[in-house]
Amino acid sequence: MEEEEISLLDLASALLRRWKLIVLCAVAGAICAFSFTEIFIAPTYQSGGLLYVSNSQLKSQQAEISTQQQQAAYNLVVTYSEILKSETFTTIVAEDLGGAVTPSEVKSMVTYEAVGETELMQVSVISTEPTIAYEVARSVIANAPGFLTGIAGGEVTEIDNAKEPTAPIGPSTVKNTAIGLLGGLAVGLALAFVMHMLDTRVRSGQELSDKYGIPVLGEIPGWDALMKGGTADEGGQDKK
Repeated sequence: MEEEEISLLDLASALLRRWKLIVLCAVAGAICAFSFTEIFIAPTYQSGGLLYVSNSQLKSQQAEISTQQQQAAYNLVVTYSEILKSETFTTIVAEDLGGAVTPSEVKSMVTYEAVGETELMQVSVISTEPTIAYEVARSVIANAPGFLTGIAGGEVTEIDNAKEPTAPIGPSTVKNTAIGLLGGLAVGLALAFVMHMLDTRVRSGQELSDKYGIPVLGEIPGWDALMKGGTADEGGQDKK
């Protein structure tokens, strides 16, 4: 246990001796992440709206409990989400925008999600251009009710319409910079550890004694010690 503690202390000491390398790697990682985010990652904008889905068939039959209606409507939301990803519907949206986007681009930028286990469907559109995000979201919400009810039945009602985004939702420069900082710190610690493990030098008599378990009879001072230790004795001679 004592040897393990000494080993950990030695490792901590070795890392502290190389603190400049560790700090340099951390700063370099943060700078690289910041620069990459600002230069190479385009800002993204989000627009969307909310649709309400109800199962008219269950309503007409007056189901015994409302939870059955909710579950049926939730299942209908899942079905509707897949229908709206079809090429038929994405083509309708693309044509509505006058060819500004292709059907495949519409499919890639639009997501549909049920809000919990409710009858609400959240429509989200993400694009690098705020106007495109808004126009696609507006077209989807405007065309979805008629398209869906004509195919799958039920009732679809618009709750919230799309709004043009005024600020990007990403990327997060602060978050990416922090990730780069932590990554650089990890690399710096790893490098310092590897350098310590590959370093076979013995820096003191005490370190030699601890490493090999043998007593040290004497030490030969280094050049700096010789330069500082040369002082005149009582007989006028220098100590060496």
